[in-house]
Amino acid sequence: MTLQNKKTKQEKQEKYTVKWIAKIGLFSAFAIIISYIESLIPIPIGIPGIKPGFANIVIIIMLYAMDVKSAAITNLIRILIIGIMFGNVFSVLFSVTGAALSMISMVFVKKIKGVGMIGVSVCGGVFHNIGQIIAAMFVTTVYSVL
Repeated sequence: MTLQNKKTKQEKQEKYTVKWIAKIGLFSAFAIIISYIESLIPIPIGIPGIKPGFANIVIIIMLYAMDVKSAAITNLIRILIIGIMFGNVFSVLFSVTGAALSMISMVFVKKIKGVGMIGVSVCGGVFHNIGQIIAAMFVTTVYSVL
């Protein structure tokens, strides 16, 4: 292999990395915008912090179009940025816990034949709520929350 061939291969890898970072940035920005718009929608239910979860659509699309790593990084970026802008340490903690459990469940459910994007999304939403309840249980040390 000549030096020129090695350089071309290295350039291809660098382009892929730059392209991947650009996609992560684009999808993260889109998820952040959706999360912000979602936070402006008043929901007249007595549960604080409840949202429809429209930003999860971006994560589902990434899970199917790209890979798990990209979706997880985008989700983490969205949670941290929205938490810094509009939340506090506890909202970030609850969101990260819910998102981690949600991501794990979506990866496994996606592998099941016959389950489509909607089923994966519903499963992710359910496990996100379970993750937040578990986080609340440990933060408040009131285990009857479960």
